[in-house]
Amino acid sequence: MNNYRKVTKEMKVRILEMKSDGETNAAIAETLNISPSTVSYHSSEKHRQLAIERAKRNERVRDRIKYMREYQSERYNNDPEYKEKVQKMNRENWRKKHGKSNNLS
Repeated sequence: MNNYRKVTKEMKVRILEMKSDGETNAAIAETLNISPSTVSYHSSEKHRQLAIERAKRNERVRDRIKYMREYQSERYNNDPEYKEKVQKMNRENWRKKHGKSNNLS
């Protein structure tokens, strides 16, 4: 049974920092109490490429969310029917959340 810890984001950054300082996988592993193969994996080009791809994907998702919020805000401000529909939905959701009946105004 090993006593190795789960690798956190901070540890991943530390691995890359120590690797860039010229530390060996064994030295990094001993310092962080993880296995040398874990150090090798987290400092590999494949892992870095996956991290870059994940960051790009997250950026695209953030951009899409921002666009949808702007679109909904614009529509809410310029379309009275849509505004009324949203307000009605919000009232119904509030009533459900707070246990109120639908016949209250």
